Amino acid sequence: MPFFVDNFSWMAANTILAFVPVVLVVLLRQKMSRSLHLIVFFFWLLFLPNTIYLITDLQHVGAQLLQSPVGEQIILIFQYVTLAVLGVVTYVYSLEPVSTVLRKMRLREINKDYLYIVLNYIVASGVVLGKVQRTHSWYIFTEPLRVIADIIATITRTDLLIWIFLIGTIINVLFFLFRKYFPPLRNTKKSRVRK
Repeated sequence: MPFFVDNFSWMAANTILAFVPVVLVVLLRQKMSRSLHLIVFFFWLLFLPNTIYLITDLQHVGAQLLQSPVGEQIILIFQYVTLAVLGVVTYVYSLEPVSTVLRKMRLREINKDYLYIVLNYIVASGVVLGKVQRTHSWYIFTEPLRVIADIIATITRTDLLIWIFLIGTIINVLFFLFRKYFPPLRNTKKSRVRK
């Protein structure tokens, strides 16, 4: 069976998980009680790493391309480019609640950027938990002790801390490159200058 057919099921599952924070962003825009708002925000934060996680699936493309005929290679490239684009778009879009909170805090733009950088490294930790430890978002409810053990195992291993740094750096580069296409995330001073 061609790789692109095999890829469909896991790519679809990962894409659905990536859209959970997008749906939660839409919910967060709605008027609701403070407690319900905090619950939705918690789930948003919990599922946020599933968005950018999609770019890590690019690790499979090289081996699949080498083992596929040219016609399938074109389909595989399209599949993986689509997956990576969805990862970046869902991630940057899903950061809108952070923008809203930071706007209410009335921080200087440079301070906001530092907070985004820190958040992006925290998200990278979640990506590494999912990619290496195979810790799923819902394990916080079904296997909380495993989640704690996985977090401890991750932050005590130098190789995984290096991965967090590398993935966090990639996330930061992607975020700062593409946030200008998402109006709530634009640097307001720069936006005013353009007008």
